[in-house]
Amino acid sequence: AQYRVCYFAAARDAAGNTDAEAVPLPNATSVTTLATALANCQVRHPALKPLLTRCVVALNQEYVDAEADYKAIAIGSGDELAIIPPVSGG
Repeated sequence: AQYRVCYFAAARDAAGNTDAEAVPLPNATSVTTLATALANCQVRHPALKPLLTRCVVALNQEYVDAEADYKAIAIGSGDELAIIPPVSGG
């Protein structure tokens, strides 16, 4: 069982030019939390740490409210987490 993490723009650069990666869950019936998943991203890709506080997070193509309790949001097998940094330009 695994979930997928997708990295966009500067987050992709900080993740070593990785567009996406599959992350295994501890066992087939388990879930993790959004807080744990983001912490794991920082462990795998330390350059993400300063960027994550400014990123928008989406779970299964739905934006997660920045004020939400990330420890209360479950991520299970087959879910997709997207890390989207702020975009600027003109």
